[in-house]
Amino acid sequence: MLQLQQQQQQQLQQQLQQQQMQQQPIAAAAENAAATNAVAAAAAAAETAAAAAAAAAAALRHFKGAKQSLKRNLQQQQQQQLLLLRQQQQ
Repeated sequence: MLQLQQQQQQQLQQQLQQQQMQQQPIAAAAENAAATNAVAAAAAAAETAAAAAAAAAAALRHFKGAKQSLKRNLQQQQQQQLLLLRQQQQ
């Protein structure tokens, strides 16, 4: 009776080991797939961040150009007003 229980226990242990050995490649493949997906997601996030940075830089250049243009227009208006004032005073 004890011997039969030991044999059954050994068989169960062997079956468990076989199942574990079969599951190891599946688990490894799942981990590899998860890692690949994580790398792809990180790459996509980096591309998105780079595109956002490029858009921000372009917007900054645009606004700097607009600011300089407004500044030139203001200076021209001030000069014209000064000329008009001088002409009126004469």
